[in-house]
Amino acid sequence: MGTLESYEQAAIDAESLFASRGRFSDGTRPCVFLDRDGTLLEFVDNLIDRSQVRLAPDCGTAIRRLRENGFACVVVTNQGAVGRGVLSEAVLVEEIHREVLRQLADARAMVDGMYYCTFAPSNGNRLDIEHEDRKPGPGMLKRAAAELHLRLDASWMIGDMASDVLAGANANCVGSILLFNKKKPPTPLEMEHIGRFPMVSSLTEAADWVIEHSSDLSYGVERASDAGAYFLKSERSQIA
Repeated sequence: MGTLESYEQAAIDAESLFASRGRFSDGTRPCVFLDRDGTLLEFVDNLIDRSQVRLAPDCGTAIRRLRENGFACVVVTNQGAVGRGVLSEAVLVEEIHREVLRQLADARAMVDGMYYCTFAPSNGNRLDIEHEDRKPGPGMLKRAAAELHLRLDASWMIGDMASDVLAGANANCVGSILLFNKKKPPTPLEMEHIGRFPMVSSLTEAADWVIEHSSDLSYGVERASDAGAYFLKSERSQIA
């Protein structure tokens, strides 16, 4: 089992690896935004306990490869269970997300931020924007870009739901990639809206796509001295 100490060591190792590389001339860097459930983690309906946390098998390798190729990696996740009262915010942050970090540490991988929105939607339509910060709204991505100095027009969104890829499009990311979820595939109506996005079967395949289709961008790998894990949410995400 990884520890937070080994997670911090990953940051030190990353600093050694990236020290000689640069960002864009304006100080920003490209990012890959990652959905949590069904993308970073194996899909679980209603993940409300840290015992349910399981990294996707190729998660560590994919994240390391993305970072080695110059991308920050930021998790953006809808957590309406908090807004519905099914899960407390304290358990989400102090137990579930800390368990995610421990497992990332064990995989020798790290993320630059974890953003979540606790707004509880009134319906299950993943195409509707009921709140700016709840995907498919772009709020979490825009806030991460502002706070972590990310360049959205050179960034990507990877997720297993229609709301994920549409959030990337709504944030004006350069591209979005749909990770096919066998347990909860897109509905025919959703496919009408997201059929234009590339669909892949694994996070590794998604990382390969991002790297291949970003080769013409002019940037180097970022310094990682300020890398770390953040538990951030929009101040507006508690609005019912």
